[in-house]
Amino acid sequence: MKKLISVLLIPVLLFSVAATGISAGALDYELPLIYIAGYGCPIYLRGTDPDNHDNWIYPVVKDSDMILNYVTENKDILINAVLTQNWSDFDDKLYEIICDLFKDLKLGPDGMPINDTLADYEADYNSAYRRYIMSGSYDPNQWEYHYDWRLDPFDNMELLREYIGYVQQVTGHTEYAIAGRCHGANLALAYMEKYKDPNLKRVIFYASAARGIDPIGEVFSGKIKLDADSVELFLYNTEFGLNYDIGGFFTLTDAVLREIITDLSNLYGLDVALFAVNNAYGKIYEDIIPRTMRETLATFPGFWAMVGNEYYDDAMKLIFGGYEEEYAGLIEKIEHFHNTVGVRNIAIIKEAQQRGTKVYNIVKYGMPMWPVSERGKDLGDGFCTVRDASFGATACKIDETFNEKYIKAREEQGNGKYISPDKRIDASTSILRDTTWFVSNIIHDEFYIEGDEEILHSILTRDDFDIYSDEKYPQYLTYDKENDKFVPADNTTTTVVDTWNEATDTAGRKMKPFLKFFYYIAAAFIALISFRFRYYD
Repeated sequence: MKKLISVLLIPVLLFSVAATGISAGALDYELPLIYIAGYGCPIYLRGTDPDNHDNWIYPVVKDSDMILNYVTENKDILINAVLTQNWSDFDDKLYEIICDLFKDLKLGPDGMPINDTLADYEADYNSAYRRYIMSGSYDPNQWEYHYDWRLDPFDNMELLREYIGYVQQVTGHTEYAIAGRCHGANLALAYMEKYKDPNLKRVIFYASAARGIDPIGEVFSGKIKLDADSVELFLYNTEFGLNYDIGGFFTLTDAVLREIITDLSNLYGLDVALFAVNNAYGKIYEDIIPRTMRETLATFPGFWAMVGNEYYDDAMKLIFGGYEEEYAGLIEKIEHFHNTVGVRNIAIIKEAQQRGTKVYNIVKYGMPMWPVSERGKDLGDGFCTVRDASFGATACKIDETFNEKYIKAREEQGNGKYISPDKRIDASTSILRDTTWFVSNIIHDEFYIEGDEEILHSILTRDDFDIYSDEKYPQYLTYDKENDKFVPADNTTTTVVDTWNEATDTAGRKMKPFLKFFYYIAAAFIALISFRFRYYD
């Protein structure tokens, strides 16, 4: 229950948003590299000290048991909703709780701050920049741009352009490179589209959210559906640090939780439980998602930039249907970015290439996606799918591989070299197929530029650098976390999928297909009881 609200409504809040502090290292690059961070720069009230974390309104410093306390205090409302299938009181209380969490952070109906809040520019951009430059102690090849990630990416362009101008002035280089990580990729594309600068010689995307983050799209559009296999697989890659004594009978740890979930799944217990959750969610989402989102995440044009095209229309209709006049200013910003960048990202890249900008991409994979839909087994880094982050590569489900027929056909077309050693990715369909590296065994929020400085040095100093240039950096790599570097991938790498497959390769799991009939009976009973309470009580 502690995780339920977040999974159903705001899983994006559980991002590890510390992915803002990476650097290119002290290398003598020919081009200065401006790194555009992902979302998560601290937000604070003007006039307060940003170095004092108590002044931050984001990240929110809260009691770690806050959600559990909320549930405990309102358990009677939840129990009554489950028993009667009348969710109105539950919706109202949940709305009240979420609004309380976001009261200082949300933006107004014009997509701008409603109170005097600032991103931590002064600490990370303005003051630090001038202090280090004046002291002569700042590495001119190491530049980080932080911004208010809540805003429309185009509302951040003037500051980004100013920052790049400072870098050009201090370094003496007219030409430069930019790198955009996660949401930073959206700003990079907006910058490329707005300024069309021929002095921009390199663009590097990292774990790009430019074509959307699935959990955000699923939440915004209401298309949440918990899937048993996806939940189980996710647990095999998630460390909660559990160590709870359960009434003196046993200690609940992560390993024990996985065993319990696996045993439940063997008998369709997990499937039945998630069917009940999905059934309940289906009754409340049209009420709770729109009104809650209009007070929280949906007021952030920056988050709308990460709603993929396949979710966009449904999300706009669900959240703003009937409220178009009230939120006209916000909607205008959202639609401008969507029509200018969201549906044109590939065209923007191609236009930049024609101006002489070389575009590179580094994509992560091999980790379970957040299990908030049946797409939880898509190949990705937990938040961004390989298909989207790579601008079009073909990818299998995380527990599948290409069959021999597919591989043979690609080889006959001369594209066999683009298939990964683990036979899960075909890079030939990506628009950046010769300048995209895929790194396995690394999750979205653990990826830092320090992973390997040499590959960046090569990108920034060699005009001819691509996936064929260095045998140490073929197209498919594995992240060696212990030594913090990339190494060539092969087909022997053990992944979380292999661990999960081994754990579920049991007699109990093999019997599961024979029990499916009983699952259908249980699901039908839940649906019938739910219908009875809802319509005849």
